Amino acid sequence: MIFIEITSFFLILNFHIVNIIFLISLICDLRERKVPIKFFAFFFFVDVILNIFEYVLFFENLNRFIVMKVLTFIFVLFLSFLLFLLKIIGGSDGKLLILIFMIHPISILNIPIIFFFYLIFSFFFSILCMINFVLNNYTKRHLSFDLFFRKNIKLSILKNFYFKSFYKFQNFSELSNYCEQRHVIKSLTLIFNIKRNKFQILSQLRQPLIIIIIPSYYLMYYVKLIV
Repeated sequence: MIFIEITSFFLILNFHIVNIIFLISLICDLRERKVPIKFFAFFFFVDVILNIFEYVLFFENLNRFIVMKVLTFIFVLFLSFLLFLLKIIGGSDGKLLILIFMIHPISILNIPIIFFFYLIFSFFFSILCMINFVLNNYTKRHLSFDLFFRKNIKLSILKNFYFKSFYKFQNFSELSNYCEQRHVIKSLTLIFNIKRNKFQILSQLRQPLIIIIIPSYYLMYYVKLIV
């Protein structure tokens, strides 16, 4: 009975530590668009301590525990690095995902459920892209894109869709307020939007992906508990 209470307490503690990590990451990402290195250093140290307790409470074979943790790390690292190469997530997002899944107890985690998380994340990310596409296609933003595509007539329909999904035009007059963590300028060509009466410049929008990482994780977590 005492052992059951200890293991339950450990699982609850893990869940609340993940909640704290998400809360701090959310605040930092929304306010400064980056998470401090010291934050990751501290919680990776916490992760090591939690993993020691996890081994003591749930495993008898050290080699099996290490192999499962290493496989989890490699799988999460591979998928996160793939998304990083596709410029979908940033370095901080990748570190956060590795940290979370290394803290997550192996007893309630496996490769299929991790893959399920990335599917949910991809779904939510697609929704964000579609929202950006609709705004760029059916609001005052569309005029700047129309002028941009007239200048770049060799762009295919697929590339047009890609630009409208992942990019936006920001006002050139606000360039002094430009933050590299929020936008990456992709073209030095100025476009004059007559409906906004502004010169605009094309930039890649960096979404605060923590807003979809959090619901993706919780959805994965509760689906795992139900299943």
